[in-house]
Amino acid sequence: MAMAPAWAAFMEAHEVGPTVAAYQTLRRSCKVTEGASGRAAFDAVKEATAVSTVPHKLKSLMTALAENWKLRPTADSGSRVVISGAGPVGLRAAVEAALMGMRVHVIEKRDVFSRVNILMLWQGTADDLVAYGARVFYPKFTNRHMGTSPLHLGTREIQLVLLKNALLLGVEFSYGTELIAVHAPTPGAATACWKAWALPAADKTTHQTAGGVLDFKPNKQADCAHYYRT
Repeated sequence: MAMAPAWAAFMEAHEVGPTVAAYQTLRRSCKVTEGASGRAAFDAVKEATAVSTVPHKLKSLMTALAENWKLRPTADSGSRVVISGAGPVGLRAAVEAALMGMRVHVIEKRDVFSRVNILMLWQGTADDLVAYGARVFYPKFTNRHMGTSPLHLGTREIQLVLLKNALLLGVEFSYGTELIAVHAPTPGAATACWKAWALPAADKTTHQTAGGVLDFKPNKQADCAHYYRT
């Protein structure tokens, strides 16, 4: 798919599945290297978008995200983190960790946006959402008080804004997957790392994530059809 329709599909997606699928199409349109994540994936999309004919607002969105990288301290490039839960807090944490240079993988049991409540927002929360393109995704949203009306936005809309940001920043996702256990590193181990076990929400077959914070036990790899590279 050409880049302009790929971006259009990404911007128009309003549910988890279509949004993730549209991002994958956008990656292919931007010729992102297979398996790339984090800054490498983001830079590939940004550079391809910058020289394309897509609307200026999309180029500005990518430029603003790139500027946000400069405002964070850089973490160890080898830092890897898993976040359990893709609600507003989990997604915002994923965005922040990605901006600090960490490789992030989010695990979420649900595969749809199930919350429909409207939230009243603090000024700082509204300003933060605007900084991450909320007005690009939802042009009617404002961080300015209109008379006595409180600042507000739906939970699913907040999740969608943050999901799209996280995807653009190279965060990896496993929806329909449940985290069931974590294991602390063995004291004194030469290659100590945290491990976590997860399983598909409708399946009892356990599998583990691979690398960094999450890792397989060597003798378990052959038994697992799916795993996370985080």
